[in-house]
Amino acid sequence: MASGQVDRANAAVRKLETENAEIRAEMEASKLSASESVTTCLEVAKREKKCLKKLLAWEKQKTKMQEDIAAEKQKISELQQELAQVEAATKEAEAKWRQEQKAKELVLAQLEEERRLKEASEANNKRKLEALRLKIEIDFQRHKDDLLRLEQEYARLKESAQSTEVENQSNDVWTENSNGINPKEKPSQGCSMNSISWKILKRRRSAAIGNA
Repeated sequence: MASGQVDRANAAVRKLETENAEIRAEMEASKLSASESVTTCLEVAKREKKCLKKLLAWEKQKTKMQEDIAAEKQKISELQQELAQVEAATKEAEAKWRQEQKAKELVLAQLEEERRLKEASEANNKRKLEALRLKIEIDFQRHKDDLLRLEQEYARLKESAQSTEVENQSNDVWTENSNGINPKEKPSQGCSMNSISWKILKRRRSAAIGNA
């Protein structure tokens, strides 16, 4: 817009200069012509003076427009510098944002890996606990079977000992009667065998409970 005004001002100046040149030519012609009146010379002088005033006014306007153009150019230069600063700040912010996004993605990946490892560890521990539970159940059942077997063995031994005791007592009575000895004076072997068998069973039961 300011450049258009300057162009128009230059055109006006050139026009005024042309008019001034024409007026000067007319003045020169009027001076050479003796027949022209003084009135015509005065009118030409007035026209020249008026034209000079217009020319000075246009020169001032032209200078003002040039100053305005210089000021506008300075503003444009300052705006370009600000724009460059804004673009640099924008690029820096974008780079920082990309870096933060990359760091965030890395943290999320680490959290995901930790979650996966945690789930795998929990699943592994669950399998180990289940295997341990099964082993404990199996060992408990085995010790229970061993205890039952020992109790049955003890009952069998006890029954066998009682049978042996009865048989020994019968033999002792017969022998004592034959030899004239009182049966009450001889200790009972059956009771001793029962005591020994009970101690053996007690030790085996304590060992089975300790292993469970």
